[in-house]
Amino acid sequence: MAHNAPPKNDKGKKSKSFDMSRYKQRHIALRMAYLGENYRGLAVQENVPDTVEAMLFNALQKTCLITDTKTCHYSRCGRTDKGVSAWGQVVAVHMRSNLKEGVEFVATEKDAPSASTTADQLPLSDCTVSQNTLSASPTSPIASAATTCSSSTITTASCSSSSSPSSSLSTASGNPNARELDYVQMLNRVLPFDIRVLAWAPVDADFSARFSCAGRVYKYFFLKRDLDIDRMREASQLLVGEHDFRNFCKMDVVHVSNFVREIRDFTIEPCSPHNCDQPTSLWVATISGTAFLYHQIRCMMQILFEVGARLEECDVVKTMLDVEVTKNKPQYPLASEVGLVLWDCQFPSLQWSSTVEAQRLLMAKLLEVYEDRIIKSTMVGAMRAHLQTEMLFSSLHSSGRTAHNVRWKDMEEPPQKRKYVPLMQRDTEPHFEQRVESLSESKKLKRDSNLKKGGESGADVGGQLLRVAYTVCALYSCPCSFCGMVYEADGVGAARSVLCVWVICAAVLMKWCACLAEQADWHL
Repeated sequence: MAHNAPPKNDKGKKSKSFDMSRYKQRHIALRMAYLGENYRGLAVQENVPDTVEAMLFNALQKTCLITDTKTCHYSRCGRTDKGVSAWGQVVAVHMRSNLKEGVEFVATEKDAPSASTTADQLPLSDCTVSQNTLSASPTSPIASAATTCSSSTITTASCSSSSSPSSSLSTASGNPNARELDYVQMLNRVLPFDIRVLAWAPVDADFSARFSCAGRVYKYFFLKRDLDIDRMREASQLLVGEHDFRNFCKMDVVHVSNFVREIRDFTIEPCSPHNCDQPTSLWVATISGTAFLYHQIRCMMQILFEVGARLEECDVVKTMLDVEVTKNKPQYPLASEVGLVLWDCQFPSLQWSSTVEAQRLLMAKLLEVYEDRIIKSTMVGAMRAHLQTEMLFSSLHSSGRTAHNVRWKDMEEPPQKRKYVPLMQRDTEPHFEQRVESLSESKKLKRDSNLKKGGESGADVGGQLLRVAYTVCALYSCPCSFCGMVYEADGVGAARSVLCVWVICAAVLMKWCACLAEQADWHL
């Protein structure tokens, strides 16, 4: 994604290309949030413009914080699929700095310019982004703020609590990063409204957002419907601990050879204590662990939904975890991606920073999006209620029955489905050895190369080594606490499905706002 020809300005003249070698660079970690419904996953893909990273790289280049993606030493913590959202995603990248001394810089080919020429004095003609780009636009509604940080900087401390993002906000004076570029506002000006940078932190040159992470927390929001929550809770506790999860993931034998992962905690709680027994009440599953396999969360949730629907016994989880008994994974669908949120990537030693103004603008944007979603969800709810009334009276008129003989549940029951086949009686997928044997020669070579380099097993080793550090750092975590939520969109009927999506998206946004308010000691 390197620059092509420099863009022309309004007068038709070519803009002067940006020379990154004139400025010092730092290795910076960014904490991000995004709603995944409009994107085809996090990771950048060839000829796929609508990914989160494609938008991020475009914003980094527009603001002249990087020159290209090949030399910026980029790393990500967790790769999310199409439709999956995030509140605590962390990426790391080499970025242009406003500072000349007092902090750790990364090696560059040339020395930085003299102190008389600072980065905040960089003329727009020297950068590929124009003044119009930095102003308000339909995809970047936040346009008011200074480019550099004010003297009052918000510094965040780490929190390793499994139920909250690993940072809290407190105003700090004398912060050495107070004169640094305001990375949060610079990027949020040019990012789409549903991708936000929350904070930044300076990191060592060898920091990896993937391998330096001490733990990850996911949340999954869903409607209760007629699910037996107690059964789901009982089955979820069988997943806690260190297990071989090859029957709870999409098996990738080219890159992964070790399917053992550790789940530290698994809870299922109502999002609100009021009317939590109603079929339309929102619940959230919170899963924390060192690392997760491809589609592991959605596979686990699908099995729990079948247990909660009384289609399977709780012991089916134990049976599937025993890879000697269940060598081949039964075929079953994935739970919907709509309710899944990467809630926290835990880095206990990082000190996150942002300005007060950047946090207030972020709060305002989240409230704006929340208002839009809650209005739409309420509209769909009203339509559904009206449709129920019409269906009731139509049924009474055609059948001659009275209102006492018709239940609301009769109006909501879905069409008859095919007879349920128990998991252990279904067709199975090839087991690990069969998959390896069926690989093409090119994929076998790639797999052997990954094994020699460490491949995915490197993440496993990193997770093992970080457990001790995580346990120690947890003793010094901040007391920030709040609940979160996530969802499954398998609605009964189109109206109910749309209602589910809007209600849950609005609920997630409201929790994000509540999180910011609590961290910064604000009040909604």
